[in-house]
Order: sequence, then C-alpha cells, then structure tokens
Amino acid sequence: MGATTKTGRKNIKSNNSATRFIPFDVFDKEQLIDILEEQIIIANNNPNNCEHLLFCKREGSYIIPSQINQIFKRVCREANVKTNLVTGCNTHMTKHTFVTRAIESGMSLLTISKLVGTSVRELEKTYAHVLDKFMKVELEGLRKHLKNNKIIVFPKSKCEEKSIS
Repeated sequence: MGATTKTGRKNIKSNNSATRFIPFDVFDKEQLIDILEEQIIIANNNPNNCEHLLFCKREGSYIIPSQINQIFKRVCREANVKTNLVTGCNTHMTKHTFVTRAIESGMSLLTISKLVGTSVRELEKTYAHVLDKFMKVELEGLRKHLKNNKIIVFPKSKCEEKSIS
C-alpha cells in the first residue's frame, strides 16, 4: 500500500484541474490494513458485487456520496454523538475536525490548505477562533526561546494582555 492517495477535481469555471495527495501514513498502518482486509471479505462475500467494488450496496451498485452521509449520520446516532444541529452529523464535519486538530498540532496553514483543498485565506477566516486560542501559547514559546538564547525579552504590554485574554 502506498503512503498517499491522489484526489482530483476540475474547476468548471476556469477549466483547471486541481490534484492533491492525501497522506495515509498518519494512520496506524496495521489498523488501516485490518479495516481494508475486513472490507475485502465483506465485498467478496456479496454475491451481487459483480463489478468487484470494495464498497457497494447489498445489491452490488455504487454507493453515492449522499448515501455515505446517511450511513455516517446513522453511525453517529448509534454512537450517541450529539450535535446542536437540527440535521445531526455529516461527513463534512470530519474535515473541520481534521483541520482543527492539525492547527492544534502546529501544522502550518499552507500544508493544511494543500491537504484539504481550501485556500489559506479561507482557513484563516473559518478557523480564526482556533488560531486565536494558540496565539498566547505561541507568544509564550517565543518568550522562552528569546530568554533561553539570551535575546532581549520585552515585557507583556497592556494591549497584548487585553487582546489575548
């Protein structure tokens, strides 16, 4: 199994193709292999799977994105995952979770934007609240770096204390 998978989409307005590579190596390889092996068994045991699809409906036809979203909603309900949205969970929420966790881990917005296919500017607007939470931590890290390397450290200003809290 490779370390990445390639996805693509075409911008109809500009007639440009955008290709991005999604890394698999962030997952536990053994766990991913176990899941895929289990799915292969399920797919092979489906007598209606004439096209040898890895994921298909019981009658052997393709699963469309809206059906995947319905399955995801059911799994969330069964797992008692509650949201304050009337429509419940949706698969797009996994993108928001990934982006939030990537920001929290310190990944650069440029890298995140390439992975999820969203501009840095859009990420900054959408996730500003998440980014603000880490500004204080990052400033404190800078102060420690400056102090440890005997570089002049300026005291916190009144304006900085107000904007961070």
